[in-house]
Amino acid sequence: MSNCMCSRLVHIIRGQIITLFLSSYATPLPIVFLSVDTTSGCIRGARIGSGSIVTVGCCDVAALYYGLYPLSNCSVLAFIADSGSSTVSVINTATNTVIATYTVETQPRSLVLSSDQSLLYVANLADNTISVVASTTGETITTITGITSPVDLALTPNNAYLYVANFLAETVTVVETATNTIVAVIPVSGIAGTIAISPNGSVAYVAGTNVNTIDVIDTSNNTVTATINVGGNPAGIVFSRDGTTAYVANRDDDSISVIDVLTNTVSATIANVSNPNYLALSPDGSRLYATDTTNGTVTVIDTVNNTQTAVIPTGGQLTTGIAITPDGRYAYVANALSSNVSVIDLRTNTVVAEVPVGSFPFGVTIGTFCS
Repeated sequence: MSNCMCSRLVHIIRGQIITLFLSSYATPLPIVFLSVDTTSGCIRGARIGSGSIVTVGCCDVAALYYGLYPLSNCSVLAFIADSGSSTVSVINTATNTVIATYTVETQPRSLVLSSDQSLLYVANLADNTISVVASTTGETITTITGITSPVDLALTPNNAYLYVANFLAETVTVVETATNTIVAVIPVSGIAGTIAISPNGSVAYVAGTNVNTIDVIDTSNNTVTATINVGGNPAGIVFSRDGTTAYVANRDDDSISVIDVLTNTVSATIANVSNPNYLALSPDGSRLYATDTTNGTVTVIDTVNNTQTAVIPTGGQLTTGIAITPDGRYAYVANALSSNVSVIDLRTNTVVAEVPVGSFPFGVTIGTFCS
């Protein structure tokens, strides 16, 4: 192991996107990491784009890049859930123009991409459905029914299960993605407003917006194993890349709870964060970004010392969802009442573009697509 790349690969979390540079192959190989066998020296992963499983030897890896290596034939696309027009707007981040509009069901609120970027799952709040969409064509592959008021989505790192926060039902629905069938319905403490899954896939955190709690679901048996008291009206949840820390936006308290995931306890509270709603972390985890729905701003927080460093006006109204490009350079922020997306240069913390999209945009997710 010491003579090749295996010693580095054993520390990679399943589901993480990496790019391999092979000594015998000129083109970089971007994959979703699945496993490494230190006995055989073999790495398994799902090829980005096709999803096909590839196996390579550790000692064939000349170099490793964490994330998607920026190739000339790759496009970074932002997908926006337009809840007022029942569409998904697709933005090419290189030009900041809408290159496609996908039709889904009524009031799409949240959306998530599979790890290989091939599928887009869309929660349609008013229609009580999940649209499963081919991400590059917009074709609806299937529509999952039997779900009550789906408002937020999270995929396990291996893409085997989709967890759905059901706003009015006070439950979480678990969908097996291989068959797109419901395999569990989990009662939670209150109105299930948002949901996030840890990087290793072992737990899901669910915000009880009306009871000021986070329910912890053990994904191995789909039971609630702990309840964490946080601030008022918790909203966005995001895990650190290593899975040791989770951040929760508390809208009514103007605060963010910092949770120690190992103990499921609040280790710190970041105060005086105006109306934090949705959250995003920079790729290196050093900065946390919180949208402010009331004031149309994004608050920047240094995660090393949990202090605010900037407040960025978006220029829009009712700022909601946020996602960051894989290189950490830009944030894409939905402004629901303005029906546009603000593009923020995170090096200067300034808005560099405003992209018109469909009506009342809410959720945002970003993926990289290579041909």
